[in-house]
Amino acid sequence: MIRISKSDYVLGIKCPNALWFKNFRKDLIPEKNDVVLSRGTSVGELACDRFPGGGRITAKPWEEQALIQTKNAMEEGAPYIYEATFATETGEYCAVDILKNNGDGTWSIIEVKSTTGLHDYHSLDVSFQRYVCEKVGVKISGAGVLTLNSRYVRRGDLDLQQLFELHCVDDLLQDLETVEKRIQRVEKKALTTKDKDSVLEYEALKLIKTALEEGKPARTVELSDEEKSLLSDLFLLTSKNSKKCSFKRGSRSISKKL
Repeated sequence: MIRISKSDYVLGIKCPNALWFKNFRKDLIPEKNDVVLSRGTSVGELACDRFPGGGRITAKPWEEQALIQTKNAMEEGAPYIYEATFATETGEYCAVDILKNNGDGTWSIIEVKSTTGLHDYHSLDVSFQRYVCEKVGVKISGAGVLTLNSRYVRRGDLDLQQLFELHCVDDLLQDLETVEKRIQRVEKKALTTKDKDSVLEYEALKLIKTALEEGKPARTVELSDEEKSLLSDLFLLTSKNSKKCSFKRGSRSISKKL
């Protein structure tokens, strides 16, 4: 069985051929940039310092010990778990950069990136992690991507509150689930009866689904007036202006869900 990590998942969506080479022709893959890897590690450590008091999973994500350490940390009620690791029976696995304990039986995913803004593929990372977590029974009630804040200017000691910026991706994931359910409802009729309206709606839904999978909000998809009319009863959160999560001081919780 070939195991699939979150990086494999994103790579496969970006370029299926690249994923094939990674699995079957490793000799042709360019060497990784050590500078980029080092920078990512440093940012990850600072992000953990931003959410202190948590427990770190020391085993590698592909090792069984990582699953055991994660299970123990969750049972002990750790406020945060760094590199929380989960794996499904079908081979998908992930290490969540920061898993936040919401104190109500649910958890929130915080994906850390060393970029200075949210990129299209970032929500793919989170959606894969959410899928794996929920597949193994972990209840996820919030998700965000933590990036560097390009507007922050350091004066004196490093301010971790200002260094990072958290972007909510809850709406993207919720919309993706809504669109997938709608596709399941109209797909059979569109493909079997060839009903004009059903086919038009089906094709429009696929366009929206592709955009959401790429981390783009529904409002970025250009639809005809006829398509908009057919989808007028489809309520999508990302059809409105996007929002950003904000840190709450004192309680150390993040926005309403994180």
